[in-house]
Amino acid sequence: MSQKPESHLQRKIVEVLKTEVGGWWAKIHGGPFQVSGIPDLLGCVDGRFIALEVKRPGNKPTVRQLYVIQALKDNGAVAGVVYSPEDALAILKEARIYGTEER
Repeated sequence: MSQKPESHLQRKIVEVLKTEVGGWWAKIHGGPFQVSGIPDLLGCVDGRFIALEVKRPGNKPTVRQLYVIQALKDNGAVAGVVYSPEDALAILKEARIYGTEER
């Protein structure tokens, strides 16, 4: 069984987030003029900044990616590594952005 590319997983996660959570979401395409380590998906929901690094199961983020995620968290963002749409929703639930009646 072949693994689906990470880009397919990213699209699926964005689709679920737009449907289940709403807000604004964008896929970041890395390049030579971009700061390294920026997470794959950026979003904003109810004024909260969200950054998600998408990895296929079995893959791990780089040290630089983990550094950027921590720097974002230290500055008030909701950030993390996700391996599935369910992981992304769980991060948003933990941050009380999704799945609460208070929203």
